[in-house]
Amino acid sequence: MQKNQIVKILLLVLVCGFGACKDSASSTKTFSIACSDDDKPLSYQENGELKGFGIELAKLLNDTNNNLQTVINTINTHQESLLQGLESKKFDVIITQIPPTKQLQDQFIISAHPYLFLTLQILVPESSPIHTLQDLNQKSIATLIATPQSKALQEWNAKEGNIIDIHYYRDNATLFEALQNGAIDGVVGDAAMISDYIQNLALRSVGESIAKEPLYLIYKDKDVALVVDKALEEIIDSGALRDLSLRVFGVDKTQ
Repeated sequence: MQKNQIVKILLLVLVCGFGACKDSASSTKTFSIACSDDDKPLSYQENGELKGFGIELAKLLNDTNNNLQTVINTINTHQESLLQGLESKKFDVIITQIPPTKQLQDQFIISAHPYLFLTLQILVPESSPIHTLQDLNQKSIATLIATPQSKALQEWNAKEGNIIDIHYYRDNATLFEALQNGAIDGVVGDAAMISDYIQNLALRSVGESIAKEPLYLIYKDKDVALVVDKALEEIIDSGALRDLSLRVFGVDKTQ
């Protein structure tokens, strides 16, 4: 498995709300937020600079409280190690597109509010004979494995009588290469999240959205969840999260 870098954002947090806050070193706790650096536009590196919605979200959570200070580092690990790192308490929070399955919620804590919503559609090349969802019968549609996209596509396909053949890929580069080479007929995705591929490969959507899937922050520790959830709620209520979405995606993807 190819190794990817993980962006590790250390939040030095003065923990309040669990009794009196003490202005001392003993009341300061270090939280680490991790997200992949190859998940554009959520989080990625460009010319050595960390960019993306997830990076800006971490900074925004930091800015909600004067006692939050952010230090950004990078470490090497597998993409699949995000949850393992959370389980072992290597990370305190992960910003990711991992779907909140029952199994996940039995093991971890998801944020009280989503930080983003994916509006998922079937996308095909402009030259494709597929123009409606009814045209998808016996076609091959691809998705990334273990993502909200795969969950939504599986559920939609089951509801429609399993009319499509679902193909699974581990990364966008391989998935869209397969589409370009004609190995698959289409993909499922959120247009704002894969706008570069849509433009470069001249893709178009088919029919209406098949699902709207929420994305959550994921925690292991209840105290961490309480502190970060409070900050998340503040940036939702203030409109700061909406403004960030408009700046990064050009649309409000927070509701």
